[in-house]
Amino acid sequence: MSVGVVLRCRALAAATVAAIAVPVVIAGPAIAATPEQITILSPVSGRVTSHPSDHHFGDSGHWSEDIAASDDAPVYARFARATGSVRISVEAVAAACRTGTGGQAIRLGVTVDGVRLGTVSYLHLAGLRKRAGDAVAPGEQLGVQATGLPTKGNESCWTGPHVHLEARNASSYSCYAPVSLGQSLNSGSAVGVLGGAYANGVRSVCPAGATNGLVEGLFIRNAANGRVYRIAGGAPIYVSTWDAFGGPKPTYDVDDAYLRALRPWPRDMFLRGSRSGRVFRVVSGHRYHIDSWTPYGGVQPHVNVDDWSLDHCDHLRCTPFGRLDEARGVPGGAYVRGWAMDPDTTDPVTVHVWASGQNRRSFVANVSRPDVDNAYHRGSRFGFAHTVPLPPGEHVVCPHPINVGQGSTNPSVGCATVTALPKVSTSLSSGLSISTVTYGAGAKFVGTLRRRDNGAVLTGAPVAVQSRPLGGSTWTTAKTVLTSSTGRIETTVTPKANTEYRLHYAGSFSLASSASTIRPLRVRTRVSLTSSATSVRVGGAVTFAGTVAPGHAGQGVNLQRYADGVWRTVRTVTLSSTSTYRTTLTMNSRTDFTWRVYKPGDADHVAGSSRSVRIAVA
Repeated sequence: MSVGVVLRCRALAAATVAAIAVPVVIAGPAIAATPEQITILSPVSGRVTSHPSDHHFGDSGHWSEDIAASDDAPVYARFARATGSVRISVEAVAAACRTGTGGQAIRLGVTVDGVRLGTVSYLHLAGLRKRAGDAVAPGEQLGVQATGLPTKGNESCWTGPHVHLEARNASSYSCYAPVSLGQSLNSGSAVGVLGGAYANGVRSVCPAGATNGLVEGLFIRNAANGRVYRIAGGAPIYVSTWDAFGGPKPTYDVDDAYLRALRPWPRDMFLRGSRSGRVFRVVSGHRYHIDSWTPYGGVQPHVNVDDWSLDHCDHLRCTPFGRLDEARGVPGGAYVRGWAMDPDTTDPVTVHVWASGQNRRSFVANVSRPDVDNAYHRGSRFGFAHTVPLPPGEHVVCPHPINVGQGSTNPSVGCATVTALPKVSTSLSSGLSISTVTYGAGAKFVGTLRRRDNGAVLTGAPVAVQSRPLGGSTWTTAKTVLTSSTGRIETTVTPKANTEYRLHYAGSFSLASSASTIRPLRVRTRVSLTSSATSVRVGGAVTFAGTVAPGHAGQGVNLQRYADGVWRTVRTVTLSSTSTYRTTLTMNSRTDFTWRVYKPGDADHVAGSSRSVRIAVA
């Protein structure tokens, strides 16, 4: 397949052609462009002998120019500033002219990040080093500039040693770098851009900065819907009104595919509100306001954008961000450490830690992190270092800072797989100083809390003293006591009825709960006794009276007499509504006896008896 056609190259013109200005808004169909691009450099060191604004096309290009160098000068495939990974290959090799008198031509196909950008052709070469299908490395020599070629009448397409360079975009149009006739070029001179969206037709000059990469501040227009964007950090930032920039500006038409292929948000940089003057720093797409340039060493390069886009987060991330620095399994769950902040506030944010589909813990990230302040200059109170309770086993742990302001989601700052360990077992001993008390009296209750793995005592740990009715099922906490420096608990319990006691440790994040052995403590009723006399004559009467505590109204108490080593009931008296009793007994025998009042036991209390009283009968 022939690369060239029979056309003559222009001789060096006497006049210099000035650079062409960037075109203003051009209406029309959407142009299928790509954000990928690469800068084409001069293949030889020489001077421009034919200007791309009106030079002929030898290989159906979008622009071309002639560069004349010394005889037999090496010709290189020079490229620079690609937006991604570059692959170059030879698509065709042929004679530069039909007559065969113009040397050879070679066409290179250029791909960046897997996207075919187009072709660059080099005509009037000799000694080609590549064949069709060969790979070409950027900067590799292709051949030499042809010289001393024979002519064939008026059909010759070559009038002197030079390289005819021609570029064509696969999508949209290629543009050429501003140049003047006679201008000297060297190995670092940019001659045009392959890819991008800088031209709306053939023979279009590149806008300022295009050969340095995607142009910062370039205005582009979606030809399908008329929406205008400004390029900032490689991303399109929406322009809600031209008033934000003092009126309409030059734009380039692009299509939806081009916009989708651009960065979703700017690379790390600074943005400035075109009307408000507010300055925002962009880090990983997150924009946040800065009050001063001082922490950054003075004013930094920035792009003016529409304030509306800053406030409404167009192609910007307004959600919280941060980093999970550490996550590891520990007894009882996981330990997580990191930091989080929201771009719309300098206050600490709330963090929810999710694991196994549940929010396992919430906290405020307000731990001091000077390193975060050094990096972002927003203060240091953004750190977190917390434990997260989890059952033993493997879990994926993800801290999620909660959004404040414009953002609408709560993205994770990182996830990690951890293996939560079982809690360390504990043990509680217990003991009562006595097994039965009289109503109103107390008993000493003691115990010791230890780790089971190493026997170490646990100090300062809260231990609950719990009770329930004897034989009951529900425990009630009477009090909570902190263990001493020796892990000991010591307290007094005063039950009102027969009661069971235990010590209970609820555990901590890393320590398992434990309960002591159950200790029963029985309560005997308290019975008081008074007598109207301690001595009487035969036939005289003695009144016995007293109370039973706690109250047992309606129950009976026994008036008992001690004789022959045995207490025998003489009379049973029913307790009044106030749990008192009174009874009078006539002494008919001239015998001295010892007396008491006995209250039989019931479900709540064990039996109790009064003091004994000796009555002398004469």
